[in-house]
Amino acid sequence: MVKLICLDIDGTLLDPELNISRENREAIRLAQEHGIAVTLATGRMFASALIYARELKLDVPLVTMNGALIKHPFTQAKLHELRLGRRELGEVIAKITSAGYQPNFYDEFNLYAGSGLQRYYDNRILASLDPRYRIVEMGGEFSYQDLMDRYGDQVLKGIFFPSLEDKEPLRAALQEIGSIAVVSSASTNLEITHHEADKGRGIRLLGESMGISPEEIMVIGDSENDRTMLEAAGYSVAMGNASASIQAAAKFVTLDNTQHGVARAIRDIALGGL
Repeated sequence: MVKLICLDIDGTLLDPELNISRENREAIRLAQEHGIAVTLATGRMFASALIYARELKLDVPLVTMNGALIKHPFTQAKLHELRLGRRELGEVIAKITSAGYQPNFYDEFNLYAGSGLQRYYDNRILASLDPRYRIVEMGGEFSYQDLMDRYGDQVLKGIFFPSLEDKEPLRAALQEIGSIAVVSSASTNLEITHHEADKGRGIRLLGESMGISPEEIMVIGDSENDRTMLEAAGYSVAMGNASASIQAAAKFVTLDNTQHGVARAIRDIALGGL
């Protein structure tokens, strides 16, 4: 029996235009009415996930930044936090910038924006949620050295957008640092967190805090960073738009994110065909 549903955001809950379909919204509401808790498990920063959580009226801690921060959308209570580490941050910055890329970093409240995330974040929207949330543009008045000096012990996650040619060599170079996790949520990015931060651990911690076993958790995802939660949950669902390897890691495969795959999975698996 499903007691908790954890949804990835990009490529899963959202369509390609970054909207939640009416069908997905209705299925989530129906699950909640049947006593099933619903939350988000995402690589996004907490503030970005919060936009969708409030839209869906979710009242369960959100698993954000690939499990580096688990935090309640209304009470703001933190269940779990894993910071990257000052030494690790310095080495990550050095390896990425020396390859010619501008990485982005998150802490609990801030996005330190290098390049590649402009489509996903709007400073006005973040500020409307809470004045503590803000986007800090890297370069010019605020450098990576400033980030290290002032907030180096607070960073939770990094993300950058290498070329396909550079992606795997840079992944290997970053993994040499040790004590970090390097995963991808799209063919165009690499994401860096503390080595113990992943969605699988995150959903298990959340379930444990709610008295829910992994066997009673349903997860839906589409990308490499969803693999650990697909392997951890009793009901694992891959999107139709997921790669073959991610689909192989799941017990079920639903429709893609242009066909309301989240709604179909919730209705058929969690709600028994309603």
